[in-house]
Amino acid sequence: MVFWTFIYNLFNFNLSWIVDFILNNLFWLFAFIAAGYYLNPARGPFKSLVMFSLLIMISVEFTDYFNLLIYVGIGLMLMYITRMAILLALENTQGGSRYIPLAWVLSFFFVLFIYNIFLR
Repeated sequence: MVFWTFIYNLFNFNLSWIVDFILNNLFWLFAFIAAGYYLNPARGPFKSLVMFSLLIMISVEFTDYFNLLIYVGIGLMLMYITRMAILLALENTQGGSRYIPLAWVLSFFFVLFIYNIFLR
């Protein structure tokens, strides 16, 4: 329930909860900023921070509410192979590199449903 709790406190402007949430997750904050800086320096680390944070929070919500799994051996393998194929295709097409963040997120949802429908 991290995503909905965060959105609820963000819209209610609950600064004490938001500061507490950020200070309790400093490692992940700096890890996502570093990953964004390393993986995609052209876009900026803070856009990647938002993308990575939303992806993790939404995947936790899927696991809790719908009992959907992705972070298991076969699911991770399928996700990495799918992402590698999609990202290589986008990098080698003209003008496709601007769709890489969208493809990254959509590949997560694609593999999430494929794994839970056919392989689980």
